[in-house]
Amino acid sequence: MKNRFTARIKNYFKIKKNRIDRKLLVYLICVLIASVFWFLNAMSKDYNATVTLPVRFVNPPQNKILVGKMPDKLNLKVNGYGFSLLRYKLKLSFYPITFNISELTGSSQKNSGSSIIKIRTSSFLSQIGAQLSSDIKLQSIEPEDLYFRFEPVKYKKVPVVPSCKISYEKQYEEYGKPVVNPAFVLVKGPASVIDSLKYLTTEPKEFKKVNRSIQFDAKLNLRDNLSCELKNVNVYIPVEQVTETRLNVPIQIKNLPEGFDLKTFPSHILVTCVVPLSQFQKVDPDDFAAMVDYNMIELNKDSKKLAVTFDHVPTNISNFTFNPHEVEYLIEKK
Repeated sequence: MKNRFTARIKNYFKIKKNRIDRKLLVYLICVLIASVFWFLNAMSKDYNATVTLPVRFVNPPQNKILVGKMPDKLNLKVNGYGFSLLRYKLKLSFYPITFNISELTGSSQKNSGSSIIKIRTSSFLSQIGAQLSSDIKLQSIEPEDLYFRFEPVKYKKVPVVPSCKISYEKQYEEYGKPVVNPAFVLVKGPASVIDSLKYLTTEPKEFKKVNRSIQFDAKLNLRDNLSCELKNVNVYIPVEQVTETRLNVPIQIKNLPEGFDLKTFPSHILVTCVVPLSQFQKVDPDDFAAMVDYNMIELNKDSKKLAVTFDHVPTNISNFTFNPHEVEYLIEKK
């Protein structure tokens, strides 16, 4: 008896649930159908809207270049059926509006070799409207004015400077200057930019734990409105293993008058520097020119020491230091 009663209750709730599920399904279908009809009705009406479309400028005047930031988009206030506007809003008709710069006419003014043309965008209503769908009416364009600034085209040959960040393994360093091939490139651009251009850099690159020479192709870092037929250069950075060396360099006397002799204490300077292994045997004390200046005695009468300076240091060394920086002296008549 108990099992039959339990089965009847379960069956009752199952039937009840099925009835509720059917009612919910019917309700949802009705809502969906109503939504579709509402959407179709809404999309068949006229609306005013703002559509954003890309714009591009082509064919600049010969021997002129367009400078300054130009808008890459225009805001078009349009009127049309909902379906047509929705298609543009969803960017299903996404294409650029083209301006032929050579054909632009408007008020102009000249200033220091450059010329500025002011264009009312309202003069392009028919041209831009023709590029839109036939069922969309163009009412106005924002911004209302466009300013085109032109400068004469100029060429200049400039050096290329590599831009790279390098960390070396222990006891390895850059040896010599980077070699760029080609070392100079011909750059084209507005006269105002070209006149102040001293060099071009490459796009930054980073190298870590370097223990040998590096050679790579680097892209030129061209600023806005600059162009170059060559897009890449080859960069070679020499790297060698280095070691520290110490040398005793004799002190020489500068501006010593005739009839006098000057002795320094000490007579040699201890030089410490880092040198590539391939150059270790070639570094000699005679490659350094340590000096004291006799004329400094008159300028520093209260001092009993002379400052040591170097007139010449080899180019194939780094981390150059010396000690002492000042020496005592004794003047004798011959």
